[in-house]
Amino acid sequence: MFRSALNYCSLIILTNFLLLTSCESGEEKAKQHLAAGIDLTMKRNLEGALTEFNMAVSYDPENVEAYFQRANTHYNMYNVDQALTDYDKALELNPEHVDALTNRGNAKFYNGDRDGACEDWKKAEQLGKENLSHKTRFCK
Repeated sequence: MFRSALNYCSLIILTNFLLLTSCESGEEKAKQHLAAGIDLTMKRNLEGALTEFNMAVSYDPENVEAYFQRANTHYNMYNVDQALTDYDKALELNPEHVDALTNRGNAKFYNGDRDGACEDWKKAEQLGKENLSHKTRFCK
């Protein structure tokens, strides 16, 4: 009888724990995955970081920073077309994200789109991004 009551209490505690942890919002889970991805990026584990950023986007499809970080990871893995897609999405969600503009410009330049790169760099500069003159001085 005592063992049965103990098992029942353990089951209730486990159930409550699972309910509490599953009640985290998608935004909170996305933030956790975003932080884990940034940590893995710092450790140069880009594959792991990409997995975390994918999870962040799946939990919060409006998370600008998750798209931005995933784009940076793709770019660092030389997946430039995928990086451009994610920079585009980050800028769709926040058109004034100067770092996304700057990095999308870098990716466009890498892909041979000098005019597109210049357009992004100039816009980032207009929005207050500093130290882009070494890039924009070659723009028309």
